[in-house]
Amino acid sequence: DHCVTGVQTCALPIYLAGNTSTVWAVAFSPDGKTVASGAYNKIAKLFDVATGKEKANLAGHSNWVTSTAFSPDGKTLATGSEDASIKLWDVAAGKEIGALAGHKAAVRSVVFSPDGKTLASAGFDNAVKLWDVAARKEKGTLAGHGDAVWCVAFSPDGKLLASGSADRTVRIWDLATNKEKFNMPGHADWVTSVAFSPSGADLVSVSQDQTAKLWDVAVGREWNQFRAHSGPVWGVAFAPDGKTFATASQDDSVKLWTVPSPKVVPPAPPAPKAEPKPEPKPETKKEEAKPDAKKKDAPKAEEKKDAPKAATKK
Repeated sequence: DHCVTGVQTCALPIYLAGNTSTVWAVAFSPDGKTVASGAYNKIAKLFDVATGKEKANLAGHSNWVTSTAFSPDGKTLATGSEDASIKLWDVAAGKEIGALAGHKAAVRSVVFSPDGKTLASAGFDNAVKLWDVAARKEKGTLAGHGDAVWCVAFSPDGKLLASGSADRTVRIWDLATNKEKFNMPGHADWVTSVAFSPSGADLVSVSQDQTAKLWDVAVGREWNQFRAHSGPVWGVAFAPDGKTFATASQDDSVKLWTVPSPKVVPPAPPAPKAEPKPEPKPETKKEEAKPDAKKKDAPKAEEKKDAPKAATKK
């Protein structure tokens, strides 16, 4: 049975044959006609959705391919790898057209901005990087996470970027300044995937703590939590209408969730009261010890002279 509970239509899948090792990533082209995959054998592949046939074999990485993403126009594919590099591929020609180097550890997520001009990447070097796609150059590094970064996602308007990390936080970055806007703790384990709602008003995050959380993007606060998986949750995606999202778990299940309505965002917790600082004590001048006039220096003990030797009788 290949159907997911709650999905109205279901058909047997088309198997895209060609991968010979574990597949870590898949992505649809914007027009829905091509699927890209990234695998443990260091290879990315392109498949024709209508026929299921392989269109291109993209070899070039020196370690397994962890992430794949199409540009909004569908002409370019980006791949991230355990080899710490990112490669750009011409989809029509099936050839490499650029390489982006800068991460110091595995790249676990790549995603294009809505206008296609910027690529964001998440690295196990604790860094989020922004790249100029046309110039093939790094635009900036978003530093702040204290552990490996697993995932990144652009807001629909391209003004914000969300990231999730093994440091158990979700962060939202203002791309006008490349500064952190919100640091949102709450998960009890690695944050493995994040996704903005189509309106950009909400962000959903999932974690190895077996939960999904909904965050209000305007104020950076959690407003709902979902507990239903019995294993780590590795993936999440919003439906186009924003009313439903799906989660994928290591417990062998995919689950669909309805976004609660009306939305109720809890008030901000009260700021901790600052403890009053103790008033500094006035400094007191130490009086110099005055010599006691009544006490005179003790006389030094006189040295004893040698005792006279006793006279000896003749």
